[in-house]
Amino acid sequence: MSTEIFGDMELDRMRETANNSRMRTQDVIDFFGGRQQLADALGITRTASYEWGDTVPELRQYQIEILTRGKLRAERQPEAAA
Repeated sequence: MSTEIFGDMELDRMRETANNSRMRTQDVIDFFGGRQQLADALGITRTASYEWGDTVPELRQYQIEILTRGKLRAERQPEAAA
């Protein structure tokens, strides 16, 4: 996805959201252009994405980060102290 679908300001907002907080399901849906397009990109059913709630599950976040080439970034979990 690129600026032909989203304007520069919209992409900047999504990047800021992805860089500063949890990856929100609605931001990911907007990025891909709809829930079905998101499901197709991830190889899941559209229905499965409804189970996420407001925040994308952690492992899906990493998959989305790779698919979007870093335009949407996974929330990094702090490493546990040994």
